[in-house]
Amino acid sequence: NATLKFRIEGKVDEDLLLSLTPRVTSASDYQNDFSLAAGYLKTRINNVEIQVGKDSLWWGTGKNGTLIMSNNAEPQVGIVMRNLKPLRFNGLLGHLGDITNTFIYSELDDDRTDVESPSFVGWRSDFVPGSNFTFGLARTSIVGGKGHALHRSDYWDFIIGKNAYEGDKWNSIAGIDFRWRLPQLNGLQLYGEIFGEDQADGVVIPTPSKTAYLAGAYLPRLIHDGEWDLTVEWARTNDVWYVHGTYHDGYTHKGVIIGDPLGRDATRYYVKLTNYRSNNSQLSLHYQYTEQNSGQDPQSIDSAWLSWHRILPDNYSVKVSIGKAKIENFYNHAGRNQDDYFTGITLTKRF
Repeated sequence: NATLKFRIEGKVDEDLLLSLTPRVTSASDYQNDFSLAAGYLKTRINNVEIQVGKDSLWWGTGKNGTLIMSNNAEPQVGIVMRNLKPLRFNGLLGHLGDITNTFIYSELDDDRTDVESPSFVGWRSDFVPGSNFTFGLARTSIVGGKGHALHRSDYWDFIIGKNAYEGDKWNSIAGIDFRWRLPQLNGLQLYGEIFGEDQADGVVIPTPSKTAYLAGAYLPRLIHDGEWDLTVEWARTNDVWYVHGTYHDGYTHKGVIIGDPLGRDATRYYVKLTNYRSNNSQLSLHYQYTEQNSGQDPQSIDSAWLSWHRILPDNYSVKVSIGKAKIENFYNHAGRNQDDYFTGITLTKRF
């Protein structure tokens, strides 16, 4: 397989930015394909940045996946708005620190087998109450579509997270993520995500339930000289994660999960050890173990790989990866467990 991409961006005028990422792909079992991996126009009105087009969003703290929104699926074509300068309240709410809000609206692919042309709505608020602690609140929803349009009486229920009065007209995921830095422990960072697929009755409004979890630790200085760092991450989803009765294609865009590729009823363990070398290169050892229990035969995937990245003269950089994965209970034509070997190289030139 081979992919050639160009990222081209620049100012059309003082308040208008154009970004295009055309992509050509070639694979042995597919025809050559030309597409736009990302492309958008971005402008601003006072303190609000407005982006129209498509580009990947990563909402969460996970380094190897994030529960609510990642770059796993093809970017959605829509509108994204966020405040450029952080907001700050006075009084008691001032303890929340700087606040950045992001809103996305898009239309999902129209070839779904469940509901035709539903919308996708997402909102996220990031808070910086201190120099060593940040957290975010986020919610996304697949909503509406042919035969499931919202009526006037539905909007308040949708806003507060209750089920629709008549029928099931949205599928929401909501929760919180955080990052906590401990300078006294060589800058150790603890991070995590807790998100709910359903809702339970709360004191004032419904609260997320049927939760999935992600937890990790990042040590930027494994030893004093800072040449090594370490990431350890764990994630767990439940048996209804990304599943819905009305939107039975799941939490997907063009058939691919919008959030973590881990999927439902699964557990992932991930470790990454990196050595930073004096010649502008870094060598990383990755290990990942995944258990997926959503099918008739539970599968486990044991994988390890090396990645090497180096910055070269004249604005070039190169990245090479090589590894192996062993899949239990995935039988090939010979009736054995599957062993996969993979390698890749990425070359980047900046102009």
